[in-house]
Amino acid sequence: MGSGVSVPAEMKQKIHTHFDIKPTQEWRIASDLKTEEELRAEIIRLRQLALSCVNAKLDKKRIKDKIDISGYTRKIFEKNTATRILLKQAMAETSLFKRCPQVEKEEVVNTFQQQKFSSGTTIMKQGDRGDTFYVVESGICEVYLDGHKRPVATPQAGNSF
Repeated sequence: MGSGVSVPAEMKQKIHTHFDIKPTQEWRIASDLKTEEELRAEIIRLRQLALSCVNAKLDKKRIKDKIDISGYTRKIFEKNTATRILLKQAMAETSLFKRCPQVEKEEVVNTFQQQKFSSGTTIMKQGDRGDTFYVVESGICEVYLDGHKRPVATPQAGNSF
């Protein structure tokens, strides 16, 4: 048994469109860029994005969202106190959430949805998109990498992946 949170599909699509993200292996390893001109254009785009992030951080401002999220409705899933504490502890132990303000962490905890998995169920495979954050509530998971016959990790209650 565990909990996970992911970005709703319609929001992912808006983000992918805005940042020109393509869900292909070719895009991930940049083999879709064939010419020097395409490479330069991509580097310029990434440098502009990095500069915007740095300038916003230096000015203690947030980068203005250019993605319309006005139609997004936040979903809240009820949890007992023990589960809320477990989720908060797991979030505190991962760099993904360390810099989030407490208010945002509370919002994320509210959106976690419990998922139950039977013994032997494959939760995700190497190479799958990592767009869900799992916290083990009870039981033990085994993490295998391609080419390994033994688990390389065994997350258990309170651990995340």
